[in-house]
Amino acid sequence: MASGQESREELGRMAREGETVVPGGTGGKSLEAQEHLAEGTSSIVTKQHAHLSSSLVRRSKYRTLTKELMN
Repeated sequence: MASGQESREELGRMAREGETVVPGGTGGKSLEAQEHLAEGTSSIVTKQHAHLSSSLVRRSKYRTLTKELMN
């Protein structure tokens, strides 16, 4: 069985050959680069989700208020 270090070396070799070995790490030329890209992607997605969620809440409140005012 391969040790953790041997596994990372193998993943590093695969990344240098152009394979994506870390989900979200597309475009990284090394294992470390792909790890950093994946971290950045996940934080961007989380920020976008938070912005979308707060935007939807504001719209919902606005609709509720306008319906109450119209009645």
